[in-house]
Amino acid sequence: MKTLFLSLIFSFLFLGDKTGLLLEKNKIQLSIDRNTTQDQLTSYKEALSKKNIKFWIEKVDYNEDKKIKYIKIQVDCNDGFKGSSGETFLGERKNKEVGFYRIYNTKGSPFGMSPSPEE
Repeated sequence: MKTLFLSLIFSFLFLGDKTGLLLEKNKIQLSIDRNTTQDQLTSYKEALSKKNIKFWIEKVDYNEDKKIKYIKIQVDCNDGFKGSSGETFLGERKNKEVGFYRIYNTKGSPFGMSPSPEE
């Protein structure tokens, strides 16, 4: 039930948003899809590092069209919140995203990964 709830919150946060990195005073979110480039991944890592957030790619595989077919990420916000998640962008899941959010100063869910590691 908790997994479903967190997945719904994450989906709501990204509803209507494009993939990429959002850095705001009280909210950070990252969404990667199959079209994210290696240069973008590198720039996300650098930008998050400036916010004292460790972000790394455990594994990434590309197809012949240079689209991500599999990616596994890890994140450590250095404040007790960390996680990892992976996604395969093939078949029916090709339009999905992988990422995380960290919301500061909230009574709701302050951190989550998408897709949830339990999915």
